[in-house]
Amino acid sequence: MVNKSNDAVMLTSGASGRINALLSLRVLRSLWLLINAFFLVFLLPFRGRRRSVADTAEKGGAKEENSKPSSGKVVRVPAAMVPRKTVAAAVDKEVAARRALAVKRVEEDGGDDKDTVREFSLFTSSRGDTIFTQSWSPVNVQVRGMVVLLHGLNEHSGRYNDFAKKLNANGFKVYGMDWIGHGGSDGLHAYVHSLDYAVSDMKMFFSKVLAENPELPCFFFGHSTGGAIILKAVLDPKVRQRVAGIVMTSPAVGVQPSHPIFAVLAPVFSFLLPRFQFTAANKMGVAVSRDPEALLAKYSDPLVFTGSIRIRTGYEILRITDYLQQNLRKLTVPFFVLHGTDDSVTEPEASLKLHNEASSTDKKIKLYEGLLHDLLFEPEKEEIAESIIEWLRRRLGTGPKPAGHHVRQLSVPNRFQEIVPLNAGNILVPENSNISMKWNSLIKEALNKRMVTGDRLQKAEMVETQRIYPLKTTSCINSRTPDFECIISKQMVGIYITVWVRKELHGYINHPSVSCVGCGILGRLGNKGSVSVRFRLHETSFCFVCSHLASGEKQGDERQRNTDAANILARTLFPAEPLQHLPKKILDHDRVIWLGDLNYRIYLPEATTRYLVKNKEWSILLENDQLKAELIKGHVFEGWNENEIEFAPTYKYNKNSDEYYGSNIKRKGERRRAPAWCDRIIWFGKGLKQIQYNRAESRLSDHRPVRAIFIVYAKDLDL
Repeated sequence: MVNKSNDAVMLTSGASGRINALLSLRVLRSLWLLINAFFLVFLLPFRGRRRSVADTAEKGGAKEENSKPSSGKVVRVPAAMVPRKTVAAAVDKEVAARRALAVKRVEEDGGDDKDTVREFSLFTSSRGDTIFTQSWSPVNVQVRGMVVLLHGLNEHSGRYNDFAKKLNANGFKVYGMDWIGHGGSDGLHAYVHSLDYAVSDMKMFFSKVLAENPELPCFFFGHSTGGAIILKAVLDPKVRQRVAGIVMTSPAVGVQPSHPIFAVLAPVFSFLLPRFQFTAANKMGVAVSRDPEALLAKYSDPLVFTGSIRIRTGYEILRITDYLQQNLRKLTVPFFVLHGTDDSVTEPEASLKLHNEASSTDKKIKLYEGLLHDLLFEPEKEEIAESIIEWLRRRLGTGPKPAGHHVRQLSVPNRFQEIVPLNAGNILVPENSNISMKWNSLIKEALNKRMVTGDRLQKAEMVETQRIYPLKTTSCINSRTPDFECIISKQMVGIYITVWVRKELHGYINHPSVSCVGCGILGRLGNKGSVSVRFRLHETSFCFVCSHLASGEKQGDERQRNTDAANILARTLFPAEPLQHLPKKILDHDRVIWLGDLNYRIYLPEATTRYLVKNKEWSILLENDQLKAELIKGHVFEGWNENEIEFAPTYKYNKNSDEYYGSNIKRKGERRRAPAWCDRIIWFGKGLKQIQYNRAESRLSDHRPVRAIFIVYAKDLDL
């Protein structure tokens, strides 16, 4: 804390103390007087407009030009003196000075260091703003990963020079970006019209980094408001799928005004006076580090903004924290959050909430007793940096394995609907072993990349006589050991599910079992319903549910589908095994995936649906998707997850055609079917990260099959 007279100067790059001060009663009174004065000025009765110097000069000049064209002089006011241009010119000058200083520091540092190459670059945002970035590349260490760094409010990426070099020494190339209004980037210093601009710029920068380093895993690091920007960015599925993990110090997940009424007034003031600053905001001094030298270095840095927070910037911080609070459960990427317990800028309790509510299975929080906001500038900075580097190293596969070690290609579940016609004879005979064996033989050939011939298929049918797997190891078709082996499969009328795993995992899988639930005719027969299979891999239980729910396009038919789903969850029961403590119900399992023809339609007229499908307006269609609507209402599948849908509706097609059924002129007696996303894959529980969700273009059915790829985390798995 630095005292001058009796006023305290705020030593913070964060948000909380400034926003509270900004929206204090004293400030509101001052703002009210300012607004009154503003309106009084414009309400005064003016008889005429006072002529400006520019007007007089230009008119006088014009007369001289008319009377004496050869010798007359025109007096003109310089453009910089015109009020509307004064602010823009001053901002441009300030940006140029900041950028020159940022470039100078990079160039001076890059020439002195023999272990790191430090460079800068500029790119143009989608809005036309110039964004300053820099990179740190190790010289004598092999690069094994990347870290994209985002600074906090009022600071810049260059402040993390020492931390970046520590990362270099451990094999990480580092990229930093100064977000809009900060460091060497365009914009009025510390003014942020929208933090969505920073999120958008971050995504663009991330794409550029990945293009330069396509083979390297990429991590994000964010401090304070930079952490909030990163969190919002990784909620985008396109970003989430390409990030290996994120690290946040003192993230701005929880920043609240001192009184609820201020949150209501903030939007109004940010609209009327977005760039306005209040000196009163400096009266609420908040220390951000216990290291006096670190504070001196920070607040003597011309690239660090030490003035009062601008109204719009404060409002944007409130907006992004409110958004994050409502979407914490959507976070699925691995993350490590660090926070000081005495931080009075951002709330440590909000970081705890983030850790508790996020759906990520690989997550860690570390609270430092007595530490303040700028953790990497505290006296314990070496310990903190080492904790971060160790967490990053583990995600590269070096050092000890984390407790939840993820395994790719654990299993390949396949589900089929209507593998037999749903007529009376088939409904009364729930299982046809010949059909299921043929399908399993074809799958086995496909997964193990073998050609199917008539003789070999016949031999396969002879040896694969079991309806419940695993198959005996002697049932191999030839001497070549298969890559994938079936552990369990089951048919109920038209529903069929089969689960295959890589050979090296087969010995670790135990306790496979099956449960079938009929929801069709009389609420019991198997023309509708589910087949669920479960098994345990080491200490982790898995459950796959394959279902065919009630059909129908009429308003209200979705309620029967909801009922079918509820019956399946209630009636599915796996056998108990003594002393094993195995889960009996679907939701008792650690990892659950539900796939099948869920039959949910679209709440739009058929003609409208077809028009939107033709124009690929997926977002509008999905806003009217029955399943998503029922999920939001809490009528079905509460707590379940589904990845973003970015493919065309999967139902209903003409057979052996790419045209939707009923696209042509309606023939007599033909029932039209509006396109819909009937076929879905959803999941429940922690330990699952979906990295792909799309459809296959097979014409074998009037549906297009959907497929998904997950990364799964298993307990005590040591391969």
